[in-house]
Amino acid sequence: IVMVPCLSLDLRTTEGRHQAESRFVAITSNRYDDVFGVIPKRATLDSGELSAYVSRHRSRWGLFRSAIAYLFGRWEQDTELSILSSDEIVVRSRDRKRTLVIIDGEVEPREFPLHFSIRRRALAVMLPPPIPEPAA
Repeated sequence: IVMVPCLSLDLRTTEGRHQAESRFVAITSNRYDDVFGVIPKRATLDSGELSAYVSRHRSRWGLFRSAIAYLFGRWEQDTELSILSSDEIVVRSRDRKRTLVIIDGEVEPREFPLHFSIRRRALAVMLPPPIPEPAA
């Protein structure tokens, strides 16, 4: 596991301000379920909620334990992981002006503050009509 430097972060949500010394923060649309597996699952895709997973791990061992807990569906029990929820999250750094972020699998340099927001049910999705059940 590659260790990245700790950042002094200030996260603002609709519920308030949260400060953390963190090596990584993951912000997702809708909350991940705490279930076994590599691919994250969500109970819903339209809750209109962002989730911020804030790591406070200080060592490689702590990050490794967290990865194993994630694989076995026990990451919510990780005492060094904070989970915040909001429809808007602003991330500021107290010690850096820029950082690398991964957005849809692409690594991009970005300047702080980072602004994330979500609008509930704002995306219209076209679906094919349901296939009727065959008559018995």
